[in-house]
Amino acid sequence: MLSHDKQQEVVEIVRRAGAKLAELWPGDKEDTLERKTKDDGSIVTNADLASNEIIVSGLKNLFPNDGIFSEELPAQEDYFEKEYVWVIDPLDGTSYFSRGSDDFCVLVSRCKNEQCEKRGSIGRAVFGVVYTPLADEMVYGHVGGDVYLNESKVVLPQGSEPRPGKVVARHCQLENRDLEYPGDLSASVAMSMMLSGKIDGVVTQFTLHSEWDIAPFIALATSLGLSVKTDTGEQPWFRYGMGIDFERMEIYRSLA
Repeated sequence: MLSHDKQQEVVEIVRRAGAKLAELWPGDKEDTLERKTKDDGSIVTNADLASNEIIVSGLKNLFPNDGIFSEELPAQEDYFEKEYVWVIDPLDGTSYFSRGSDDFCVLVSRCKNEQCEKRGSIGRAVFGVVYTPLADEMVYGHVGGDVYLNESKVVLPQGSEPRPGKVVARHCQLENRDLEYPGDLSASVAMSMMLSGKIDGVVTQFTLHSEWDIAPFIALATSLGLSVKTDTGEQPWFRYGMGIDFERMEIYRSLA
């Protein structure tokens, strides 16, 4: 497990990246963003790349033996030769960010590689950081340890069953429609609301999601003792760019 001091060093790296995003955010100033379209049709900006550079250089300095898997870097072939791999989305919500919306954040997680009899070489998220720069909200924590919102320990109330209107369903419908949250939320906002106890569950049908979209939330949810399951009945795992092998993930405060 990362020591609390090491966790703080990672948090400060992410905070510096967030400060750069806030500096370049076009929501309250002249739009000077440089935009390009990637091969997959998504947008990348100079803000994505600046944030990525801060995070990647900082983590390489702190953890020279770890692998780096970032949305803004070419995939490598030696991820499973490492014991740990950092999974990074330097700007989650680029399209929102580029339009001046405040619905964006920085996502960073550390995955530990292992051999699974059923799946072979896989990585599991063990540490996560979610930073919302404009609100200056930093959620971070390690599996087996505590989760913090800025400097306050996060303690969620334990419920016996999900409350009506308190489960966010993304790209799917719940069997019990009364549980569904009445609104359209991005994955990051929904997961953040889950971690803060504002909603009781998030159910996601995966479409264009990648490891960096969900790994930190899995680490944080697991650290908080939340129920995290996939449609296979297993805990989520990753293969760093080789696709997510599960189609649906459910995170609940508790299951009745």
